[in-house]
Amino acid sequence: MELFTEVQANQVIGDVRRPILSHTEKKRPKIDKLPVDPVDHELTTLGLFFTAPYVLNYSNTLISLPIKKKTDYRIVVSEIAPHFEDVLKISYPSITYINIEKIRQESRETFIKSLYNNELTDFLIDIYGSDCQEKIITNFPQYDSQVYNVNLSLISKTYNREVELAWKFIKSTYLSTQNFFNISPKEWIFNDDFREHVSVQSLAAVCESMWITVNTNLNKITHLTVC
Repeated sequence: MELFTEVQANQVIGDVRRPILSHTEKKRPKIDKLPVDPVDHELTTLGLFFTAPYVLNYSNTLISLPIKKKTDYRIVVSEIAPHFEDVLKISYPSITYINIEKIRQESRETFIKSLYNNELTDFLIDIYGSDCQEKIITNFPQYDSQVYNVNLSLISKTYNREVELAWKFIKSTYLSTQNFFNISPKEWIFNDDFREHVSVQSLAAVCESMWITVNTNLNKITHLTVC
């Protein structure tokens, strides 16, 4: 059995780069700047999970959190949004998106302290590496790509408490609104060593399906998508 199987374009579940809106939600939304006070405590599991790309990858990242439940909204405004300077609330009739940008310097320093104290889960280090030097992406180069389905039966599954907590939130937000969750791993080469990544093994323990997008020019994995 093969670890990877090529996926045709019409077999991909949605566009991994854009949120999916129903026809009732395509009218103009209400947009408000969400006032949040910076937190004065350590980053929670979800706080670490959603600040990691801003510290270990590109600091000018934008993440959009789809919210339908009041409980998830309270989690976002208490555990995630306070770590960012720019927070937008984009409201449609049946769904709200919270866009987060510009990580606060205090939260960045707290994250780096956790990194240096070896307090971060291996899951985050495996995906993004440990280089916390600030980086900014200024352009998005075009490249040829191919999507592959991952045979989860060939992945050793490792249960991770932090990943399970994050997955519970992802399942309630992303998977209930757009049917997938997308991660951009840093400098992953496309080969069978993919199965040895601890983050892949942890996600395989909780997800039902997994596929990857490969930059075929560089033979690098650009997206890891799960549902």
